[in-house]
Amino acid sequence: MIDRAAIHHVVGIVVGLLVDGEYDVLESLTRRERLTADEIRTAIDEYPGTLVHPPSETWGIKDVIELENSEPPAVAVVVDLWTLEEGESDLSMELELVERYPGIPLPQILNIHVM
Repeated sequence: MIDRAAIHHVVGIVVGLLVDGEYDVLESLTRRERLTADEIRTAIDEYPGTLVHPPSETWGIKDVIELENSEPPAVAVVVDLWTLEEGESDLSMELELVERYPGIPLPQILNIHVM
């Protein structure tokens, strides 16, 4: 299992970049796998709310699921996103974190959608 502190650290970085509108940086950070900067931008722009930073103690993490028999180790993470208008919103982001280097989980954004 990937260390929980590392998961929280990486999710905090990804959520921060998302809230700050750094979609090109997110695309680079995720090695251009899965969602592109334009797809991320579209998902956020289509939602009728202004993203804000969630409480830093949770970063909006709703669920962490260990992906069994994955090599290298990997987890799926569901993150509730927060808006100025709603607080915790029904918009969520799904990530996969893969520990390609010991202690360093690398993110992939799988989806951003309304739950």
